[in-house]
Amino acid sequence: MGFFATLFGKKSSGPRLPMVSALQRCKRSDAKLRTMLYELSTPHCEEVFVYSGFPYDDGRRAYLPYEADDKLAYHVDRLFETAGTSLHWVNNCTDVVKFFAHWDEYVDAMQKLAQFEEYVIFRDPVPSRTLRRLCENEDDIQCAMIERVWNTTLREAQKLKTEAAQNRRIDDMVGVLHLKRERISPKAEQKLRRLLGELQAASQDNSSPATPVMKMQVKEKPKPVFDASKEASLCAEYRNAKSVTEKHFARQALISFYYKYRQYEKYADLCEKYCYEDISILDELDKEARKAAWTKEEERRGFLGRIVAFEKLIMLYQSRGAYQDALNWCDRAIARNKTQGTDIENYQGKRDRILKKMNTSK
Repeated sequence: MGFFATLFGKKSSGPRLPMVSALQRCKRSDAKLRTMLYELSTPHCEEVFVYSGFPYDDGRRAYLPYEADDKLAYHVDRLFETAGTSLHWVNNCTDVVKFFAHWDEYVDAMQKLAQFEEYVIFRDPVPSRTLRRLCENEDDIQCAMIERVWNTTLREAQKLKTEAAQNRRIDDMVGVLHLKRERISPKAEQKLRRLLGELQAASQDNSSPATPVMKMQVKEKPKPVFDASKEASLCAEYRNAKSVTEKHFARQALISFYYKYRQYEKYADLCEKYCYEDISILDELDKEARKAAWTKEEERRGFLGRIVAFEKLIMLYQSRGAYQDALNWCDRAIARNKTQGTDIENYQGKRDRILKKMNTSK
Protein backbone atom coordinates (compact mmCIF):
# COMPACT_ATOMS: atom_id res chain seq x y z
CA MET A 1 0.00 0.00 0.00
CA GLY A 2 3.01 2.28 0.10
CA PHE A 3 4.03 5.06 2.44
CA PHE A 4 1.52 4.40 5.21
CA ALA A 5 1.76 0.65 5.20
CA THR A 6 2.53 0.79 8.91
CA LEU A 7 -0.82 2.45 9.56
CA PHE A 8 -2.95 0.73 6.92
CA GLY A 9 -0.59 -2.12 6.19
CA LYS A 10 -0.84 -4.25 3.09
CA LYS A 11 0.03 -7.26 5.27
CA SER A 12 -2.49 -6.49 8.01
CA SER A 13 -6.21 -7.09 8.31
CA GLY A 14 -6.99 -3.41 8.69
CA PRO A 15 -5.76 -0.02 9.85
CA ARG A 16 -3.73 0.34 13.02
CA LEU A 17 -5.16 3.72 13.93
CA PRO A 18 -7.22 3.15 17.10
CA MET A 19 -10.00 5.52 15.98
CA VAL A 20 -10.41 3.92 12.54
CA SER A 21 -12.08 0.59 11.90
CA ALA A 22 -11.40 0.32 8.16
CA LEU A 23 -10.81 2.26 4.96
CA GLN A 24 -13.22 2.09 2.09
CA ARG A 25 -11.35 1.30 -1.10
CA CYS A 26 -10.66 4.71 -2.62
CA LYS A 27 -11.11 5.24 -6.35
CA ARG A 28 -8.36 7.22 -8.00
CA SER A 29 -10.99 8.89 -10.18
CA ASP A 30 -13.09 10.17 -7.25
CA ALA A 31 -13.01 13.90 -8.02
CA LYS A 32 -14.54 14.93 -4.68
CA LEU A 33 -11.95 13.04 -2.64
CA ARG A 34 -9.20 14.25 -4.96
CA THR A 35 -10.20 17.88 -4.30
CA MET A 36 -10.51 17.36 -0.54
CA LEU A 37 -7.05 15.79 -0.28
CA TYR A 38 -5.45 18.44 -2.46
CA GLU A 39 -6.97 21.28 -0.41
CA LEU A 40 -5.64 19.72 2.80
CA SER A 41 -2.12 19.46 1.46
CA THR A 42 0.58 21.88 2.59
CA PRO A 43 4.18 22.33 1.42
CA HIS A 44 5.27 20.09 4.28
CA CYS A 45 2.70 17.43 3.30
CA GLU A 46 3.93 17.52 -0.29
CA GLU A 47 7.49 17.11 0.92
CA VAL A 48 6.44 14.02 2.88
CA PHE A 49 4.55 12.58 -0.10
CA VAL A 50 7.45 13.22 -2.49
CA TYR A 51 9.78 11.50 -0.01
CA SER A 52 7.39 8.53 -0.04
CA GLY A 53 7.72 8.12 -3.79
CA PHE A 54 4.79 10.10 -5.21
CA PRO A 55 5.46 12.83 -7.80
CA TYR A 56 4.64 16.43 -6.91
CA ASP A 57 0.87 17.03 -6.99
CA ASP A 58 -0.22 20.10 -8.96
CA GLY A 59 -3.89 19.27 -8.47
CA ARG A 60 -4.36 18.23 -12.08
CA ARG A 61 -2.38 15.06 -12.64
CA ALA A 62 -3.94 11.60 -12.22
CA TYR A 63 -3.34 9.74 -8.95
CA LEU A 64 -1.05 6.73 -8.88
CA PRO A 65 -2.27 3.36 -7.51
CA TYR A 66 -2.82 3.56 -3.73
CA GLU A 67 -2.04 7.30 -3.70
CA ALA A 68 -5.56 8.24 -2.56
CA ASP A 69 -5.43 5.58 0.20
CA ASP A 70 -2.03 6.71 1.42
CA LYS A 71 -2.91 10.39 1.45
CA LEU A 72 -6.24 9.75 3.11
CA ALA A 73 -4.53 7.72 5.86
CA TYR A 74 -1.95 10.46 6.35
CA HIS A 75 -4.48 13.28 6.64
CA VAL A 76 -6.80 11.30 8.93
CA ASP A 77 -3.85 10.60 11.24
CA ARG A 78 -2.69 14.24 11.24
CA LEU A 79 -6.22 15.60 11.75
CA PHE A 80 -6.82 13.30 14.73
CA GLU A 81 -3.48 14.38 16.16
CA THR A 82 -4.43 18.05 15.73
CA ALA A 83 -7.89 17.46 17.20
CA GLY A 84 -6.49 15.56 20.18
CA THR A 85 -3.94 18.26 21.01
CA SER A 86 -6.48 21.05 20.55
CA LEU A 87 -9.11 19.33 22.70
CA HIS A 88 -6.55 18.83 25.48
CA TRP A 89 -5.94 22.58 25.58
CA VAL A 90 -9.64 23.40 25.28
CA ASN A 91 -10.12 21.42 28.51
CA ASN A 92 -6.99 22.70 30.28
CA CYS A 93 -6.02 26.10 28.87
CA THR A 94 -5.90 29.09 31.28
CA ASP A 95 -5.34 31.68 28.53
CA VAL A 96 -8.59 33.05 27.07
CA VAL A 97 -7.15 33.92 23.66
CA LYS A 98 -5.48 30.52 23.30
CA PHE A 99 -8.64 28.77 24.47
CA PHE A 100 -10.65 30.12 21.55
CA ALA A 101 -7.77 29.50 19.12
CA HIS A 102 -7.65 25.84 20.20
CA TRP A 103 -11.45 25.59 20.08
CA ASP A 104 -11.46 26.82 16.47
CA GLU A 105 -8.61 24.47 15.58
CA TYR A 106 -10.46 21.51 17.10
CA VAL A 107 -13.74 22.30 15.34
CA ASP A 108 -11.93 22.76 12.02
CA ALA A 109 -10.12 19.41 12.34
CA MET A 110 -13.30 17.53 13.29
CA GLN A 111 -15.29 19.12 10.47
CA LYS A 112 -12.64 17.96 8.01
CA LEU A 113 -12.68 14.46 9.50
CA ALA A 114 -16.47 14.40 9.24
CA GLN A 115 -16.13 15.02 5.49
CA PHE A 116 -14.18 11.77 5.25
CA GLU A 117 -16.90 9.64 6.86
CA GLU A 118 -18.02 8.32 3.46
CA TYR A 119 -14.47 7.06 2.84
CA VAL A 120 -13.41 5.91 6.32
CA ILE A 121 -15.26 3.62 8.73
CA PHE A 122 -14.60 5.38 12.03
CA ARG A 123 -15.14 3.80 15.39
CA ASP A 124 -18.00 5.22 17.45
CA PRO A 125 -18.45 8.01 18.18
CA VAL A 126 -17.72 9.16 14.63
CA PRO A 127 -16.22 12.67 14.17
CA SER A 128 -19.52 14.36 13.27
CA ARG A 129 -21.21 12.98 16.39
CA THR A 130 -18.25 13.88 18.60
CA LEU A 131 -18.26 17.43 17.28
CA ARG A 132 -22.01 17.78 17.72
CA ARG A 133 -21.82 16.65 21.35
CA LEU A 134 -18.99 19.07 22.07
CA CYS A 135 -20.88 22.00 20.55
CA GLU A 136 -23.97 21.08 22.58
CA ASN A 137 -21.82 21.36 25.73
CA GLU A 138 -20.05 24.59 24.69
CA ASP A 139 -21.70 26.62 27.49
CA ASP A 140 -20.39 24.27 30.18
CA ILE A 141 -16.96 24.08 28.56
CA GLN A 142 -16.72 27.88 28.54
CA CYS A 143 -17.83 28.04 32.18
CA ALA A 144 -15.06 25.58 33.10
CA MET A 145 -12.59 27.78 31.20
CA ILE A 146 -13.76 30.88 33.13
CA GLU A 147 -13.26 28.96 36.39
CA ARG A 148 -9.70 27.96 35.39
CA VAL A 149 -8.79 31.46 34.26
CA TRP A 150 -10.20 32.93 37.48
CA ASN A 151 -8.34 30.54 39.77
CA THR A 152 -5.08 30.95 37.86
CA THR A 153 -5.40 34.74 37.98
CA LEU A 154 -6.17 34.70 41.70
CA ARG A 155 -3.20 32.43 42.35
CA GLU A 156 -0.90 34.79 40.43
CA ALA A 157 -2.39 37.91 42.04
CA GLN A 158 -1.92 36.51 45.53
CA LYS A 159 1.83 36.33 44.89
CA LEU A 160 1.97 40.12 44.39
CA LYS A 161 2.85 42.32 47.34
CA THR A 162 0.54 45.32 47.02
CA GLU A 163 -3.21 45.61 46.73
CA ALA A 164 -2.83 47.87 43.69
CA ALA A 165 -0.73 45.25 41.86
CA GLN A 166 -3.22 42.52 42.79
CA ASN A 167 -6.14 44.58 41.46
CA ARG A 168 -4.27 45.34 38.22
CA ARG A 169 -3.80 41.62 37.67
CA ILE A 170 -7.54 41.04 38.05
CA ASP A 171 -8.32 44.01 35.78
CA ASP A 172 -5.94 42.68 33.12
CA MET A 173 -7.76 39.35 33.11
CA VAL A 174 -11.16 41.03 32.84
CA GLY A 175 -9.82 43.20 30.00
CA VAL A 176 -8.72 40.16 28.00
CA LEU A 177 -12.11 38.52 28.53
CA HIS A 178 -13.79 41.74 27.39
CA LEU A 179 -11.84 41.58 24.12
CA LYS A 180 -13.41 38.16 23.49
CA ARG A 181 -16.89 39.16 24.68
CA GLU A 182 -18.46 38.30 21.30
CA ARG A 183 -17.29 34.69 21.73
CA ILE A 184 -18.26 34.26 25.38
CA SER A 185 -21.66 32.66 25.97
CA PRO A 186 -24.24 34.33 28.25
CA LYS A 187 -23.90 31.48 30.75
CA ALA A 188 -20.11 31.89 30.94
CA GLU A 189 -20.47 35.67 31.25
CA GLN A 190 -22.91 35.16 34.12
CA LYS A 191 -20.37 32.93 35.87
CA LEU A 192 -17.69 35.63 35.54
CA ARG A 193 -20.06 38.23 36.98
CA ARG A 194 -20.74 35.95 39.96
CA LEU A 195 -17.01 35.50 40.63
CA LEU A 196 -16.39 39.25 40.37
CA GLY A 197 -19.33 39.72 42.75
CA GLU A 198 -17.61 37.48 45.31
CA LEU A 199 -14.46 39.60 45.00
CA GLN A 200 -16.54 42.76 45.48
CA ALA A 201 -18.12 41.26 48.60
CA ALA A 202 -14.63 40.45 49.94
CA SER A 203 -13.63 44.10 49.49
CA GLN A 204 -16.50 45.14 51.75
CA ASP A 205 -15.63 42.62 54.45
CA ASN A 206 -13.81 44.48 57.23
CA SER A 207 -13.36 41.46 59.50
CA SER A 208 -9.77 40.99 58.26
CA PRO A 209 -6.98 43.40 57.31
CA ALA A 210 -6.08 41.22 54.31
CA THR A 211 -6.63 42.59 50.81
CA PRO A 212 -9.76 41.44 48.94
CA VAL A 213 -7.68 39.22 46.66
CA MET A 214 -5.97 37.53 49.60
CA LYS A 215 -9.36 36.81 51.19
CA MET A 216 -10.47 34.83 48.14
CA GLN A 217 -10.08 31.06 48.23
CA VAL A 218 -8.37 29.54 45.21
CA LYS A 219 -9.86 26.23 44.14
CA GLU A 220 -7.25 23.60 43.42
CA LYS A 221 -7.66 21.44 40.34
CA PRO A 222 -8.90 18.01 41.48
CA LYS A 223 -6.81 14.99 40.61
CA PRO A 224 -8.38 12.78 37.95
CA VAL A 225 -10.10 9.63 39.18
CA PHE A 226 -8.19 6.60 37.95
CA ASP A 227 -10.06 4.51 35.37
CA ALA A 228 -9.16 0.91 36.25
CA SER A 229 -11.41 -0.62 33.59
CA LYS A 230 -9.77 1.49 30.88
CA GLU A 231 -6.35 0.41 32.14
CA ALA A 232 -7.38 -3.27 31.99
CA SER A 233 -8.67 -2.85 28.44
CA LEU A 234 -5.48 -1.12 27.23
CA CYS A 235 -3.26 -3.70 28.96
CA ALA A 236 -5.22 -6.51 27.28
CA GLU A 237 -4.76 -4.86 23.88
CA TYR A 238 -1.05 -4.55 24.59
CA ARG A 239 -0.71 -8.20 25.61
CA ASN A 240 -2.64 -9.38 22.54
CA ALA A 241 -0.67 -7.27 20.06
CA LYS A 242 1.40 -9.51 17.79
CA SER A 243 3.79 -7.51 15.63
CA VAL A 244 6.29 -4.86 16.73
CA THR A 245 4.13 -2.20 15.08
CA GLU A 246 0.96 -3.37 16.81
CA LYS A 247 2.82 -3.43 20.14
CA HIS A 248 4.04 0.12 19.47
CA PHE A 249 0.54 1.51 18.91
CA ALA A 250 -0.84 -0.36 21.93
CA ARG A 251 2.07 0.91 24.04
CA GLN A 252 1.47 4.48 22.88
CA ALA A 253 -2.11 4.24 24.12
CA LEU A 254 -0.81 3.10 27.54
CA ILE A 255 1.74 5.92 27.63
CA SER A 256 -0.94 8.54 27.00
CA PHE A 257 -3.27 6.87 29.52
CA TYR A 258 -0.72 6.82 32.36
CA TYR A 259 0.45 10.35 31.54
CA LYS A 260 -3.06 11.57 32.30
CA TYR A 261 -2.54 10.40 35.91
CA ARG A 262 1.05 11.64 36.25
CA GLN A 263 0.17 13.52 39.49
CA TYR A 264 0.36 10.07 41.11
CA GLU A 265 3.96 8.88 41.32
CA LYS A 266 3.01 5.26 40.56
CA TYR A 267 1.45 6.15 37.21
CA ALA A 268 4.13 8.69 36.31
CA ASP A 269 6.66 5.86 36.78
CA LEU A 270 4.60 3.52 34.57
CA CYS A 271 4.36 6.20 31.89
CA GLU A 272 8.12 6.66 32.02
CA LYS A 273 8.70 2.90 31.90
CA TYR A 274 6.62 2.40 28.75
CA CYS A 275 8.24 5.46 27.14
CA TYR A 276 11.70 3.94 27.58
CA GLU A 277 10.41 0.58 26.40
CA ASP A 278 8.91 2.08 23.23
CA ILE A 279 12.04 4.04 22.36
CA SER A 280 14.16 0.92 22.86
CA ILE A 281 12.33 -0.89 20.02
CA LEU A 282 12.54 1.89 17.42
CA ASP A 283 15.15 -0.02 15.41
CA GLU A 284 12.84 -3.06 15.27
CA LEU A 285 9.94 -0.78 14.35
CA ASP A 286 11.97 0.63 11.46
CA LYS A 287 12.87 -2.86 10.27
CA GLU A 288 9.23 -3.94 10.22
CA ALA A 289 8.25 -0.79 8.32
CA ARG A 290 11.01 -1.40 5.76
CA LYS A 291 9.69 -4.89 5.08
CA ALA A 292 6.34 -3.34 4.14
CA ALA A 293 7.94 -0.62 1.98
CA TRP A 294 7.08 -0.23 -1.71
CA THR A 295 9.85 2.17 -2.68
CA LYS A 296 13.56 2.53 -1.99
CA GLU A 297 12.88 5.83 -0.25
CA GLU A 298 10.38 4.22 2.14
CA GLU A 299 12.81 1.40 2.77
CA ARG A 300 15.54 3.90 3.64
CA ARG A 301 13.44 5.93 6.06
CA GLY A 302 11.68 3.20 8.06
CA PHE A 303 8.79 3.98 10.43
CA LEU A 304 7.49 7.53 10.02
CA GLY A 305 4.70 7.62 12.60
CA ARG A 306 4.56 9.85 15.65
CA ILE A 307 6.61 8.73 18.67
CA VAL A 308 4.57 9.82 21.69
CA ALA A 309 7.25 8.52 24.08
CA PHE A 310 9.61 11.39 23.20
CA GLU A 311 6.91 13.99 23.87
CA LYS A 312 5.83 12.53 27.21
CA LEU A 313 9.39 12.06 28.53
CA ILE A 314 10.20 15.67 27.67
CA MET A 315 7.12 16.91 29.54
CA LEU A 316 7.65 14.58 32.51
CA TYR A 317 11.24 15.74 33.05
CA GLN A 318 10.31 19.36 32.43
CA SER A 319 7.57 19.20 35.10
CA ARG A 320 10.12 17.81 37.57
CA GLY A 321 12.54 20.63 36.84
CA ALA A 322 14.99 18.17 35.25
CA TYR A 323 15.57 20.53 32.33
CA GLN A 324 18.81 18.97 31.11
CA ASP A 325 17.17 15.54 30.82
CA ALA A 326 14.24 17.12 28.96
CA LEU A 327 16.70 18.88 26.66
CA ASN A 328 18.52 15.61 25.97
CA TRP A 329 15.26 13.95 24.88
CA CYS A 330 14.49 16.91 22.62
CA ASP A 331 17.86 16.39 20.96
CA ARG A 332 17.21 12.66 20.52
CA ALA A 333 13.79 13.31 19.01
CA ILE A 334 15.19 15.94 16.65
CA ALA A 335 17.99 13.59 15.58
CA ARG A 336 15.53 10.79 14.79
CA ASN A 337 13.14 13.05 12.88
CA LYS A 338 16.01 14.47 10.84
CA THR A 339 17.06 10.93 9.92
CA GLN A 340 13.49 9.99 9.01
CA GLY A 341 12.92 13.23 7.11
CA THR A 342 9.95 14.22 9.29
CA ASP A 343 9.00 17.45 11.07
CA ILE A 344 11.39 18.81 13.74
CA GLU A 345 9.70 22.17 14.40
CA ASN A 346 7.64 20.87 17.33
CA TYR A 347 10.70 19.54 19.17
CA GLN A 348 12.81 22.54 18.24
CA GLY A 349 10.13 24.76 19.79
CA LYS A 350 10.12 22.64 22.96
CA ARG A 351 13.91 22.83 23.08
CA ASP A 352 13.91 26.62 22.81
CA ARG A 353 11.34 26.95 25.60
CA ILE A 354 13.31 24.63 27.88
CA LEU A 355 16.50 26.61 27.29
CA LYS A 356 14.62 29.79 28.17
CA LYS A 357 13.41 28.23 31.44
CA MET A 358 16.94 27.02 32.24
CA ASN A 359 18.32 30.53 31.75
CA THR A 360 15.62 32.23 33.82
CA SER A 361 15.96 29.72 36.68
CA LYS A 362 19.67 30.45 37.20
